Amino acid sequence: MNIIEIYEAGGGNTVLNNPTWRPSRAERYKKLASLNDMKVSNAGFSLNILRDGKKHGRWERYETPLLDHIVYFKRNGWPVAILAQPYGATVDEILQLSAKHGLIAQSPPRPRASIYYPGGTLCLMITRRGFGPVSWLPEQVA
Repeated sequence: MNIIEIYEAGGGNTVLNNPTWRPSRAERYKKLASLNDMKVSNAGFSLNILRDGKKHGRWERYETPLLDHIVYFKRNGWPVAILAQPYGATVDEILQLSAKHGLIAQSPPRPRASIYYPGGTLCLMITRRGFGPVSWLPEQVA
């Protein structure tokens, strides 16, 4: 069983509280980044900066629970993706938010196979158009 299956089978607290059952979140974010030729960014950026393909710009604030537990990714120093992991949202809501800002959102085959809270939060990668398909971690696909 992978960690998503264990969580869905009722072992979520065991998985979340026992680091020997799973690599750290940071390690998994780095692995996801590596699969997509990206690096995890320490600096955040907003949807408009991602859309416009800029390194810096006016930060637009978005008061929405859809952008929860976010992780930023860059490629060659440029913003390329935002991983959103919200509670209580639907894939369609994030697809609509992304489209409204001229961006694309992709979810793994198992949409609740998030890194932040497997089984509890959605997992969607928001990218600029032309990014291509996201390569997901094995446990997000199986």
